[in-house]
This record gives sequence, structure tokens and C-alpha cells, in this order.
Amino acid sequence: APLRVWYHNGEDPKEELDRRIAAICIHYELDEGELRKQMFVTCGLDMPIKVGRGAQEVKIDKALVAEIIYTIQEHGIDVAIFDPLVTMHNTSEIFTATMDPIIREAFAFIANETNISVELAHQHPQKATGQDEFTTADARGSSGIVDAVRAMRVTNQMSKEEANGFGLNELDRFQYFRVTKGKANMTKGGVGDWFKFQSVILPNGDEEQGIPGDDVGVLTAWE
Repeated sequence: APLRVWYHNGEDPKEELDRRIAAICIHYELDEGELRKQMFVTCGLDMPIKVGRGAQEVKIDKALVAEIIYTIQEHGIDVAIFDPLVTMHNTSEIFTATMDPIIREAFAFIANETNISVELAHQHPQKATGQDEFTTADARGSSGIVDAVRAMRVTNQMSKEEANGFGLNELDRFQYFRVTKGKANMTKGGVGDWFKFQSVILPNGDEEQGIPGDDVGVLTAWE
């Protein structure tokens, strides 16, 4: 059955999120009205979520965590996605003493109390010289973030060598990336899955003025 998803983006304005959803609906021929019955989107610019605060000793906002739990239960949410993690707290990423409570006492607690899937989008730094790809060890900040989650997926852009092996133009490789199980407790690992960003032109341009619609990338499976 269709799942009910809550996606909270802490960085981008609602207009940008609407563009992405519109592009997805166009590409996959989805009814946006029906989609929005199952998908709830909130924006951190309108509704900031900070589950914890403190420089070196974090204090969890238990009232906010309780509100999130209530919202999930009230709307029958199956999956909650918070993107990116850094916008969901006001504490230091470099200390395990601060990040472990953020993950365990806030988001893991939410998942346990509601029996849903909670996904956190986390960032990584630039690759080091000579480094082929990112691993879980490259997750930004404390290793406590990796230790506290049940599973972690890692994304890597297609390399020059991989593009050559697939017979793709080197400039085109930036449209492709691979997702692997960096940490997979109690599940099988694997070589990962490939994805490609497909360009979709939105019908929000002006033909008479020669102004094209917005060009939005939509994620598609690729083999």
C-alpha cells in the first residue's frame, strides 16, 4: 500500500521544494493532488526544527520531540525524512557527547515511539587527495553519528574511470551517482545501485517572451 511520508527540508525555500515535486510528477506521470495526500512537506525557513541546543553539553528539546511524535501519529506517517541533519540542531557536530544524544534521544526515540522509519540526510567533506570514494568514515563531524544509526547509505558520484568503463562522456558523469550500504546492521551488503538525474523542464516559462521553464533534475534508476 502507498506509504505516508513527511519530508522536512531545513535549507531550501518551499518554492524550490514545490518545483522538485512538480518535476517528479511530470516525469513519472503522477497526479500531484493524489501524491500530496500521501506526502507532507515542511520547510525549515517557515518552521525551523531544532531538537537540541548547547555548545558542548546538549539539551534535548523534549517538548519539541513530543510535538513531532504527536504530528507523526496524528497524520499516520510511515516515513519521516529530515534533511540535512546539521539544520536540526544547534550544537557541535565534532563531539560524540553532543551528537550521540541528538541521534539517540531525539530521532531514535521518535522512531521507537512511533514505530516508523526515520531518515537523516548527513553531509561529508571534500574528498582528500588520492581518495577514490567516500565511505562512512567520511561522514562529517563525530563518529558518534555513524555509531548511533542503525543503517547508513553512502553516495558517490561516478568517477572518471567508471565513466570510461561505461562508455560515457567524462562531462556526463556528473549526472550519475552510486548508493551503497556503508553500514548495514542485520541486512546484506552489496555493490550498490546506480542513479541518474534526468532533466525535466517545468511549464512555468513564457513562450512569447522566449523564457524557458525551470530545468529541474529528477532522480531515476539507472543500469
